[in-house]
Amino acid sequence: MHEEVSEAENDISCLSISFLVVQVIRFSLTGILPNFEGIEPDEKHNLHSKGNIAALYGISVFFCLPRLRNGDGEVTTCCQTHTS
Repeated sequence: MHEEVSEAENDISCLSISFLVVQVIRFSLTGILPNFEGIEPDEKHNLHSKGNIAALYGISVFFCLPRLRNGDGEVTTCCQTHTS
């Protein structure tokens, strides 16, 4: 039971941290703070330049790189390592 609780705590902390990191990156790129659901106000929705969009895609690729498999068959994530 203790192991399941500990694993659930790790999962929710990783989910919370990833959501906050995404919100901070979006705000630093655009200057628009999304609400708690990640949705921007309607009047600010179409104000993103192509540079902002390209930067967001570039940053997402940067954060996806650690998830690639390395030579020994492990997938590395921010919180734990899984073997396949």
